[in-house]
Amino acid sequence: MPLEEIIISVYCLIDDLYSSIVSEPIRKRGTPPKLSGSEVLTMEIVAE
Repeated sequence: MPLEEIIISVYCLIDDLYSSIVSEPIRKRGTPPKLSGSEVLTMEIVAE
């Protein structure tokens, strides 16, 4: 399986789980983040 497909598969899995666990944004003040929580978690997991 190519790396791009692995990253997409991991992102889809994390995004489904993340949206079922977190119902409202964690960060409420300051500038809005450029990446979603799912994107950050995907990068961390794929990097490992």
